[in-house]
Amino acid sequence: MHTLAFALAVIVGLALAGDGRALPVLFVDADPAVAGIQDARSVGIGESFDVAIAIEAVDAPHPLHAFELVLAHGTQLGDASVTLGTFLGPDALSIAGGPSPEGVEIAATRLGPEGRSGAGVLAIVHFAALAPGTSPLDLLDVLLSEPFGMPLAVDATHGATIEVVPEAATGALLFAGLAALAGARRNP
Repeated sequence: MHTLAFALAVIVGLALAGDGRALPVLFVDADPAVAGIQDARSVGIGESFDVAIAIEAVDAPHPLHAFELVLAHGTQLGDASVTLGTFLGPDALSIAGGPSPEGVEIAATRLGPEGRSGAGVLAIVHFAALAPGTSPLDLLDVLLSEPFGMPLAVDATHGATIEVVPEAATGALLFAGLAALAGARRNP
């Protein structure tokens, strides 16, 4: 089902790309608390944090009514949960939002017949950092639609990178504990 919908979206996108209009661009914002789109961020092990899925260049003649995508991530991240962003408006309904074999599956639609244009946040994904290392965040299987299910082509998707680092305090505590243990072994 995804393959057929994706193929149709690509065909429609190629047909529309020649009409001179801008097509939507999706981004993973690694740190939505900082102004602008951040493509990288460092977090400590055990830290909880949010990333945003943002969209821009949705034009009024071809508004966004629904979306489906997978946010792929590395094993360094887990405990994902999803909250819808504000772009689709208060009458949006989340129809999927949770772990899948590929990453975090996110899908939503508006309840009314009108779509939305402009730029904004589609979803916020809350993660916990589980292990040290670098986790790419990539958007896969992106499907967008206008009202009444008409496919909406995507110009580009831009992922992000999360670097999970050991907490400095954890290393200092480990060193202090080892030093105390070594000192206790020397004193009878």
